[in-house]
Amino acid sequence: MLNSRIGFLMAGLFSKLFRGSGTVQPPALPPNRRIYAIGDIHGRLDLLGELGEAIEQDDASSPPMQSTVILLGDLVDRGPDSRGVIDFARKWGMLRDVRILSGNHEEMFLNAFLNEGRFRGFLRFGGVETLASYGLDAIAMLDMAFAEVRHRLTRAVPKADRDFLRSFELTIRIGDYLFVHAGIHPKVPLDQLVEHDCRW
Repeated sequence: MLNSRIGFLMAGLFSKLFRGSGTVQPPALPPNRRIYAIGDIHGRLDLLGELGEAIEQDDASSPPMQSTVILLGDLVDRGPDSRGVIDFARKWGMLRDVRILSGNHEEMFLNAFLNEGRFRGFLRFGGVETLASYGLDAIAMLDMAFAEVRHRLTRAVPKADRDFLRSFELTIRIGDYLFVHAGIHPKVPLDQLVEHDCRW
């Protein structure tokens, strides 16, 4: 409710700004396009399932258009079912146009396979819950040599899931809208954006 109120207030503010100028046009999507954007899911399969259902109902009851769902990154960490979220997103993308941005938490998850420092950093920011969703006891793994940690990670987290995370996009541009996970550097041209700015 609060988010929809804020969105309504922001829409009103932008409307006044654009109406006051004869030269600036409000941003627009291409004709017959509809976009649904969902922010940081963080392992909450229960909430993603509810949003997915609401989107499907809204899209079915609205005038026919080419609709796209954009997941804005950070599908994993913190919540109880990162593995389930990854599976849901992959299957949803087989049924409709779903595009997914890579967030800093996807980056940390993938980097956890590289060395002990990155593995420990990943655990500090929600990785414990992510690994639990794959049946791993991350706290017990802290006492293991990293070679054993990597072996367990590689066995527990399917290559298909890791490849899926690597396939996420850095930016998505549709019409006048540019979608990124975190932000952009205002002094850098859009075609020269760097991963750190977009993810962090």
